Parts: sequence; C-alpha cells; structure tokens
Amino acid sequence: MTTESEIAPNEHQLFKQLVGFLELIKESSVKFDPRYILRVFRELTAIRRQISADDLVRLVHQFYPAIHPNVENLIEALTPFRISLTENTGDEMEIDNDQTSDSHEVLPEIDVFVHLLVQIFLHDKGETKALYNFNKHVINVLKTYNYRTLDYIQAKVWYYIFRASELANDLVNIRVELMNAFRTATLRHDTETRASVITLLLRDYILSNDINQAYNLVEKTEFPDEASNPVVARYYYYLARIHTIQLDYSSALECVTTAIRKCPQTKNASGFLQSATKLQIIIQLLTGEIPELSSFENPQLVKSLKAYSEVTKAVRLGDLTIFSDALETFGIRIISLTYKRISLKDICIKLHLDSELTAEYVVAKAIKDGVVEAMIDHTKGYMESLEVSDVYSSVAPQEEFDRRIKFCMQLHNDSVKAMRYPMNKERRDVDADIQAREREQELLQRYVHASCIAKYEVPGGGSSEHQVSPRANRKELPKMSLAEFQALRDKYHGEKKRYERQTTIYYSLSMMMIFLALSYASVPLYRAICQRTGWGGTPITDKSRFTRDKLTPVATERRLRVSFTAETSGALPWKFVPQQREVYVVPGETALAFYKAKNISDKDITGMATYSVTPDHVAPYFNKIQCFCFEEQRLAKGEEVDMPLFFFIDPEFSRDPAMRNIEDVVLHYTFFKAKHDEQHDQLFSEAAKRNENQTK
Repeated sequence: MTTESEIAPNEHQLFKQLVGFLELIKESSVKFDPRYILRVFRELTAIRRQISADDLVRLVHQFYPAIHPNVENLIEALTPFRISLTENTGDEMEIDNDQTSDSHEVLPEIDVFVHLLVQIFLHDKGETKALYNFNKHVINVLKTYNYRTLDYIQAKVWYYIFRASELANDLVNIRVELMNAFRTATLRHDTETRASVITLLLRDYILSNDINQAYNLVEKTEFPDEASNPVVARYYYYLARIHTIQLDYSSALECVTTAIRKCPQTKNASGFLQSATKLQIIIQLLTGEIPELSSFENPQLVKSLKAYSEVTKAVRLGDLTIFSDALETFGIRIISLTYKRISLKDICIKLHLDSELTAEYVVAKAIKDGVVEAMIDHTKGYMESLEVSDVYSSVAPQEEFDRRIKFCMQLHNDSVKAMRYPMNKERRDVDADIQAREREQELLQRYVHASCIAKYEVPGGGSSEHQVSPRANRKELPKMSLAEFQALRDKYHGEKKRYERQTTIYYSLSMMMIFLALSYASVPLYRAICQRTGWGGTPITDKSRFTRDKLTPVATERRLRVSFTAETSGALPWKFVPQQREVYVVPGETALAFYKAKNISDKDITGMATYSVTPDHVAPYFNKIQCFCFEEQRLAKGEEVDMPLFFFIDPEFSRDPAMRNIEDVVLHYTFFKAKHDEQHDQLFSEAAKRNENQTK
C-alpha cells in the first residue's frame, strides 16, 4: 500500500514542474524564442496523465488574479473532477493566493497554455462532453490574442478543439471555426497554426467522405514548408489517402513514403506509423509491387502488420484466392514484362475480363499510374511494351543525383538556420571593454600624429615641442598625465563630432542639389525618352529612323485606319479641330494631314500641343516626319492657321505578331496654354501703354 505521505511529495514535485513549465513559457515570451515552448511540450508528454484537477486549480489560483475573466471558466471546468483537499493543502493554496496580486496581468502565452493543460486533462480523462463545452470558451480566448509567441501553443489547442468535435460526432459545425482560424493564421503569417488547421480540415473531410472538398482544399492552399515534422507527416498521410481514393497510386505512394520518413521515431507515434505503413503496403499491392521484407520487421509493427504480411506472402506465392492468383500469375505488370506485344483480346482472356474495351481501360490506367511502361495501339488493338534501355545512358541518373544533392543542401541550410550559439555574457563584456580601450588608444595616437605636435623629454633635461612625423613609432609618443590624457581625448571626440556634422551637412546639401536638378530635368528627359522609345503612347520622332527602307510601303499588308482627334484645355480659348477625320495607310506609306487652330479670344495667346497614340503598343511604330507638337504656337486675336502633320507607320508593324489584330489607330492632340504666356501678356500691355503715352 502507498501511504499519503509517500504521495504528497510526488504531487508537490509535479506541481513544481508545472510551475517550471510556466516559467519557461514566460522566458520564451520575453526572449521571443520558441525553443522553450518546444522543450515544455517534450517534457509534458511524460507527465500529462499524472496531472490532477487539484494541481490545475492551484496553478490557476497562483498565476491568475481573482478578477481575471477566464478564472471562472477554468475553475468551472475542473471542479467536477477535484478530490477533497486536506487542511494542509488548503493552507498551501491560501499562501499561493496571497502571493498573487490582483493587479497582476497574466501573459497571453501562460493563459493559453493553462487552457491547453485543461484540454489535455479532460481529453485524457475521457470527458468528451466537458471538453466539447469547454472548447467553446477556448475559441473565444484565442480570438482575443495576436502574438507570434503563441503560434505553437495555438496549434496544439486547435488539435484538441477538433478532437473533441470528432469524438462528439460534430464534424460539420467545427468547419466554420477551422476556416476562420485558417484565414486568421494566413493573414498573421502563423505558420504552425496554419499547417495544423490544414491537416485538421483534411481529416474532417476524409472522415465525412467528402473527398472532393479535401482535394479542392489541397489544390487551392499552399502548405507551409516551415511546419514541424509531425504536422508535415500528418499532412502527407491525408494527402496519400486522398490520392489513393482517386486511384492516383503513384502520387499516393510518394506521399505515404514521405509521411513515414517525417514521422517521429518514438513510441508515442507508433499508432500513426502503423496506419501509414498499412496504407503503403496496400498501395504497393494495388500497383502490382511486392512490399519489401524490411517493412514488416520493425518491432513496433510486427504484431499489427501480421495480417498484411500474410496477404503479401500469399500474393507473392500465389496461394490466395482466384483473384490473388490471377494478380500474381496474370497481372498486367507480369504480362508487360513477359510479352513484347500482346493483343487486347489476349489480355482480356488472361485476366478474365468482360470485353476488350474493359481490358483497354485497365491497361491505360496501369500505364498512367506508371505500373507498366507500354503504349496502346487503339487502331490495331494491341499493347506494346517499351524497350528497357540502359538507364545509365540517359539523364535519369543525373536527375536523381541532382534531386538528392538538393535534398542534402536543403537539409544543411535548415540545420544552419535552426542552430543557436549561446555566448558567455561575462567574457563577451570583458572582450568588448578590451577592444574598446584598444580602439580608443589607437584613435588617440592617430590624432597625435595628425596634429603633428607633441611634448618630448629631451635627453639633456627639460622639454621642447617640435613636429612629429606621421610615421612615428608608438614608443615615441609623449608621456602624459591622466588629466592631460582626458583633455586630449575630449578634444579628439569634439573634433570628430564636428567633422561628422560637417560631413552630414555636405551630404545633405549635395543630395538636395541633385534632387533639385533631377526635378528640373525630369520632364524634358521623360519627353525625350518617350519620343525615342514610344513609351506611354508617344510616337517616335527620332530622325535616324527615317531611312529609305522604312519609307517603302508594304504592298501585301492590309490598310490601317488612322483617326484624328483634338481637344483644348479649359484655360485656352482656342478652337482646335482636325480638317479630316481619318486616312487609310499601309505600313511604310507616308501620309499628310492637317489640323486647324483659331484664336477666338480678344488677345494674343501662346499655346503648346501634346499628343498620344492609341493603342499604346502601336506608338513604337508610329513615326512623324513633321509635326507642330511641343513647339510654342502664338496666335493673334482672331487668327486662324493650318498645322500640317506628316507621318508614316514603320514596316516592322506588319512583322509583329502582337499587331496582327490591329486595324484602327487613333492620334490625339491636346493644346495647352503656355505657362509664360501670362508674362508675355503683361509685357505687351505695358509696352502698349508706353506707346499710347508717347503718342499723347
């Protein structure tokens, strides 16, 4: 019999360990280092079934203030499972309460982890209903926090939320919360929670036999590569089940193999390893392969895989039923390896199929899954096996070698990123002080050499001042007192700061002048670039493009309709219209058009025109030989002028595939009032007044 005196120390030690867990989580929050949380998860696995409701209640009273909103829900969930406490235990709890201040705030990491402990306790006790009701409160708690140090804890919490819904047979209603959690984790870049929720959604769909929804989720989401190995293993396992149901055996075998490799090699993961290995054996048998003997020799799997081992032996030896015998003796893979060419009718007879069409479907599926390497001649009705060439004469070994090298390099990079280098704080401070003193002494010596003035002891006695060579040895430096040294150091630092300030001012002024020059030059530079390259729908006006071969019409090309449009800005009282609305030209053919401008105001006005071509990508091929754009046009009051436009379309237009469907081109002009026109008006008015005064 075990006495209470023997149990009490163990319970006290367990409670101290739980308190240590919370201290580690607090340290993880302060240092922003998830390693402490992962350490807590590793150590929690060994003691999770020893945790009692009394320990959790003591934990809540010690770390939560009495007015905290989550205390009531935590105590309410644990109260039905508490054991009657002794007087000593009650005294200890009162002491713990006295140590807790009501003004003390609970860290979000500690709050969520305590909820996780309650979830684990209820789950291990088999209290599905209590866990299901408690999870409603946990979901609301998770929505109130947004900290990256909570990522690993939240992923665990969501697992137990889904587990309770699964045990309560409520798989449909939990999907809404899982989808909300997935969206939130994606927006917050919460890698671990996002990966965990994806696996939970896949499990939900698979348990509900909603394979299409599971496949759509896989296709439209990206599983994070940075997730932990257990989550990655579950993801690939569910992915293998989806591919198996969809008869994509090649992809399924690859996924389940990856899941087995990613699975933790511990006793706690033996259940998952058994399920994954069983699925791998089934997929291999479906593809006509015999699983390796090593798959059945794992000590953790020998008992659970005994039936699968017997089935594999029967298939291998041909001692199963008629179907198994046919699979071994007359399987598609055996036929493809035996015959170079065989008709679909013979395959139908050997496999006892209903028709040749069924045999054709079976063979096509085997070829698609990579079970056999063959081709089907549908017209002649036979299957021809492809010759197995020397694989080392192909690029297959190179590709496989490259894949393995990339895997090793990725493993190395991940390992380097995960490494931590603890440093000795005291030694680091000492080294920093020594280096700082040496650096300061070196700077002082440079200052003495640069100033070229020092005090030396003269051999005959006394002292004198003279210039020091910049290359003087350190041993030749003057001897000085501590006060002189400090004064020299302060002078050095003062001059250094003054030099730094001057340098900053010079750099700032230089940058201001550069930006000022760029602001003035940006408009003409942009205009010149557009005219030379055709950017932004600006026709090219580079005269070097007006060669004889460019002005040769392409006789075989269709005619393009070039339309002309015009407008004026609201500040310019002109009437500006094209004299003809459109012309038809072929690439390489020159064309002449006219615009008419009239000043309808009662004073002289200077204007300037800009232009553009639509569609924009036609502009590089639109060349103007003569134009009135970007030139100041001054019209007297009531004056009307004709403005010519001489242009052609580059013959390269007909060779560009992107211009194949272009039939209409629009050339648009806009007239603006010149900026300095108001100054001209003022000068002209003053001159007119002077002439009028002279006349009088």
